[in-house]
Amino acid sequence: DGLVTRKIYPETPPRVEYTMTEKGNALAPILIQMAEFSMKYCCGDVFADGKPRTLKQTLSSKTLKVLNS
Repeated sequence: DGLVTRKIYPETPPRVEYTMTEKGNALAPILIQMAEFSMKYCCGDVFADGKPRTLKQTLSSKTLKVLNS
């Protein structure tokens, strides 16, 4: 649907690189909200111990920077 681009490199072993498109990046705030909702209200389905977590508790600081940019 044009959310992600896929680039295949002619190497051995094969290497594939995925990047978000502008259209995909536009969905980031919605996906973040859905993840936060799931980690809070569906934690029994998401985590083995069933305890709620925040994005900050589950993602690296590098990943959080990317999501907030």
